[in-house]
Amino acid sequence: MKYDPIRDVKIPSVPYAVQERLLEYYRDHFYLFDNQEIFEANQSESILKVFQMAARRYGCKLFLADNLMTALSDSDEETKAQGKFANALKKFATRYHVHVLLVAHPRKVKQGEKLGQDDIGGSSATIRLADSAIVVERPNLRVLKNREGGVCRLIECCYCPDSRRIYQADKGDLCRFSWNREGITPPNPRADSLPEYAVRMAESAQPF
Repeated sequence: MKYDPIRDVKIPSVPYAVQERLLEYYRDHFYLFDNQEIFEANQSESILKVFQMAARRYGCKLFLADNLMTALSDSDEETKAQGKFANALKKFATRYHVHVLLVAHPRKVKQGEKLGQDDIGGSSATIRLADSAIVVERPNLRVLKNREGGVCRLIECCYCPDSRRIYQADKGDLCRFSWNREGITPPNPRADSLPEYAVRMAESAQPF
């Protein structure tokens, strides 16, 4: 915890020495591309080019495109462009034997209503082409489509406010990251030991 003089409260923080260890841990394992930095007419094509390069040069297997609404050609109609992009990602995943996660924001629904496949914003091709569709319901996950296994259900999750991570409630936090902790003093107290940063469960479904 460290003191924030602007808000006059203590907040969770990651010490600089730990940040350096984490950056070293992620090196050659995680790549971040900002398509806003590439001034091309067609942003979706620039994203696909980078994905192909990452698959060929670095052997990347898991890709995340965040989000569908910004990965559009300036010259195409919005819905048409979204369908083309989703189709191109599907072909890319098949060709390179990789997994692609595509974030799509929902349309506005009434408070308390559960999201369905028809509530996903953008082109209907997004859901049609996807092998799986998952809705985030703070912090739970709801599987709407599961082409391989067929099981669609709610997955109850826990939320950690300090790290902003979620994990499956009935499994517990199984993540044990292998970054180098040698010489690092564990925090005392831990941020998640305080009530305001304690692990939370969903009281009711709250779609993002």
